Amino acid sequence: MYDFSKIAFMMDSICIYRNILKDPVMKKLHKLINLSSKINNLSYKHKIISLYCEICNILFNSESEGNLTTYISNLIKYDDNKFSRACAKDLKIDENILTISNTDIKNLLTISNLDSHTIKNILSKKMFKEDKNILNYLPNYVITNKSSLDIDYVKFYKNQGVGIFAKYNGFLFDGKIKPIKNLDKILISDLKQYKSQQDKVINNTVSFLSSKPANNVLLYGDRGTGKSSTIKAILNEYSHKGLRMIEIKKQSLLNLDKLMFMLQEIPLKFIVFIDDLSFNENDDRFCVLKALLEGSLASKPKNVLIYATSNRRHLVKENFSSREGNEVHIADTIDENLSLYDRFGLTVTFIKPNKDDFLEIVRLIAIDKGLDVKNEKLFSEAEKFALSKGVRSPRIARQFINYICSTN
Repeated sequence: MYDFSKIAFMMDSICIYRNILKDPVMKKLHKLINLSSKINNLSYKHKIISLYCEICNILFNSESEGNLTTYISNLIKYDDNKFSRACAKDLKIDENILTISNTDIKNLLTISNLDSHTIKNILSKKMFKEDKNILNYLPNYVITNKSSLDIDYVKFYKNQGVGIFAKYNGFLFDGKIKPIKNLDKILISDLKQYKSQQDKVINNTVSFLSSKPANNVLLYGDRGTGKSSTIKAILNEYSHKGLRMIEIKKQSLLNLDKLMFMLQEIPLKFIVFIDDLSFNENDDRFCVLKALLEGSLASKPKNVLIYATSNRRHLVKENFSSREGNEVHIADTIDENLSLYDRFGLTVTFIKPNKDDFLEIVRLIAIDKGLDVKNEKLFSEAEKFALSKGVRSPRIARQFINYICSTN
């Protein structure tokens, strides 16, 4: 049987998971309970009704879709605290911390089963005796039976990590780590041909996830050949094994040291993804990345690798004047410009396909889409499409199939 005094005590006694009390639903629920003791003040009654409706509004606009039990369960799963971090790192947990954490979880799950009808009944008896039916006009949120929340949180934290890194797999870094909520869902099976290149990246990633030696990777070659798609597919294939990916734009590379510092204590494996990597001469970001890959006094965290793509082997753009200048040791300058390339332990080359390989890619994508691959017209049209674009590539093949699907 619920009563507000017990709920208030449970909320006030939360310890390890105390950050959860800062959540807007929890704050408003706590305030509603406290205000319900002001039974003789009409303005408090109006405020309580407003708080209740605000709680419903947040619940129905959240991922829980109006379910308080799911909402609070997610708060527990994605909380970053001493207990969840210890579980994620598979550390021995102090008995006292374990007891307090289990009590917190038990109390939070009890609160998560406080249904809207119970709240209305309590408020009616305490504050609306003269018109008990007035609260029936208020919306109702839903709850789920406790048995549906039979979650092994220790195992969850160990497998999924903590905080936003348990909830999301991909992120963007622009000085702050921000989750990407709508990731590209591409898989390795969606990528046609280039199996040897894909296998090199996959094997390196698997070794990394197994805490075995692994290299930073540079995927370079012709545009549209699937370099970036390969990296994105790697995340989708291995996120369930604790892999996370953070994309960093070139303009944010000066903050790369800051990102590494943030990641080193998080008990997951991270790939820092840099797309379309290239530099102008005398670019400070070139030196930052080069030092981090190899050469800095502070080593790169063991739980981080860098995967980059580029359309060029010479990552520093040069003018002819760069080689015709008056520098005495011009060869040293050229070597310096190649030094970043050399510091990627694994280089994977993607070359645009010839006509036969291009049509094979078209055929395989067409099969995925359920198109008639025996239709010779399909391949002649594919070749015309590629010629109109001025290049044959997997990207052009996919664009062609999308065009065919959209016109049929």
